Amino acid sequence: MLNVLSFDVANKSLAVALIRFDTKKYERIEHALGEFRAIKTSGVTGAVLLRAFVDMLDRILHIYDNAIDIKYVAVKDLIPGKKLSDTDILARTAALNEYLIQLDTAVAPFVDPAEELKVLIEYQMGPNEKSRAVSSQLLYHYTNVLFVAGRPVDGNIILVGPSLKNTIYIGADDASYVNFLNNRRTNYAANKAHSRFNLVRLFGIVGKSDMLRDIAKKNYDDLGDAVMMAVAWVVKWQGL
Repeated sequence: MLNVLSFDVANKSLAVALIRFDTKKYERIEHALGEFRAIKTSGVTGAVLLRAFVDMLDRILHIYDNAIDIKYVAVKDLIPGKKLSDTDILARTAALNEYLIQLDTAVAPFVDPAEELKVLIEYQMGPNEKSRAVSSQLLYHYTNVLFVAGRPVDGNIILVGPSLKNTIYIGADDASYVNFLNNRRTNYAANKAHSRFNLVRLFGIVGKSDMLRDIAKKNYDDLGDAVMMAVAWVVKWQGL
């Protein structure tokens, strides 16, 4: 199992998602099929064979249902009631530090120390100075978290380009990035609409829509960025 802690970086809407992926699902499915084939070729028939077939289907459905297990989501305003221009980097750093301490405590029960953990941080483009500072501070914080936990840092903290999440979609073509790009005036608007739509669809498919109740609808696109970045990265690099 692979645990992914994914961050969409911002000061006013820092979004985070912890998702557990079954990157071995195809191997598990093949194993279930293999066991059924063995039973079938053994010569059993009737009710025994039917029971084995139903058991195989149940196992495969369980594997698919748990391939993407969303454990924790949140969107945090680090400077509530204030504009970025009303704060300095010291105040924002203190707020981020306090929140990350709380976040580490909140997500710890969901991560098995024996399982793999990746921290994905959205790469911030050059002009975005204030968000770039948050990205650097996240890098520093989780380098220390992994070190203290005895986990290797190299390869477990990844900066992810902002366009990767646009390469995938959930379900039918109506969720594809191209569909939103054709119906929005700007790439930014298409990006946000794509993330928001796919967030809602994915949570509905995996039965976790209730987790969105505590997320303001204005922040669905921020959380969608964090979630879709995690899914896109796992699909590209882990073969989900």
